[in-house]
Amino acid sequence: MGAKGFPVLALSYPCSNEVFPEAHPELTIGEWGQAAAAVTARVVAEQRLGNHVVLCAWSMGGRAVHPFTTAARGLGLEVDCFIAMAAAAPMLARGPFPDGVASLTAEGLWDCGAYGVSGETLYRNFYRQAIDPEEGGGPIMTEQEYRRYYCGLHALGLRGELQIFDGTSSVTSVDNYETASGHGRWEEFPVCAAIAPTSRHDPNSLTNHVRWPLVTLEKLARTISAAESAADRWPEILRLAHQTPEILTRTVPGNHFFFLGRRGAHATAEAITELITATGDLWRRATGRSA
Repeated sequence: MGAKGFPVLALSYPCSNEVFPEAHPELTIGEWGQAAAAVTARVVAEQRLGNHVVLCAWSMGGRAVHPFTTAARGLGLEVDCFIAMAAAAPMLARGPFPDGVASLTAEGLWDCGAYGVSGETLYRNFYRQAIDPEEGGGPIMTEQEYRRYYCGLHALGLRGELQIFDGTSSVTSVDNYETASGHGRWEEFPVCAAIAPTSRHDPNSLTNHVRWPLVTLEKLARTISAAESAADRWPEILRLAHQTPEILTRTVPGNHFFFLGRRGAHATAEAITELITATGDLWRRATGRSA
């Protein structure tokens, strides 16, 4: 992205990895999004980059779009658009756990063993996907590097499920999902687009091209006024709505790690650049104004 003129700030939620002093097991989606927005605002101000940003998120990061956006606006930033990279949409996640409740580690972090596989097996499976030469672009890191720099257990409250850790125990909280994720408050989201992988190993290959453009259409339906949708413009607006999944989706060959490796990184950068333009164009055509 740097070669295309876009400075990049890459952020991660804290987890049980040595690069973080604490894993923060009590962290929620809302707090995560707010913290990321605060860091972004600080770096943008320090580097004098202006107040417009484009938000991209991978995997579970998609759940923090709304809290990031609302917090960023409060800090004087304009989120021009959001681009999902095989990212989970703000919809309630339901893990296949007994009684709908996942087990926690002694520290209060999500226990990946709740899926019926050991952490060792899960890490190994993901590493194989990350280095798959036909899908991920080749082995750009050793397994030891992957485990050291890439892996760690995260806070339960980041998963978009009803279950959170309140600092002492596991509790069920509808508020964590509905309030923190912004579900239903679609008019407050930025215009959303998606980069979808193609592999059978990633369910996002089947869903991202619909879920994120749908958020944009929900935003449009709640934003556009009766005057803006006057009879002479309505046919064009309707055509745009039907075409939105195609307009606001790009695919990159690969699995959940499609952006790794030279080939995947290049294709992803191209897709992001195209979607920044596509989101703005679609919104202006539909509403006559910027998002």
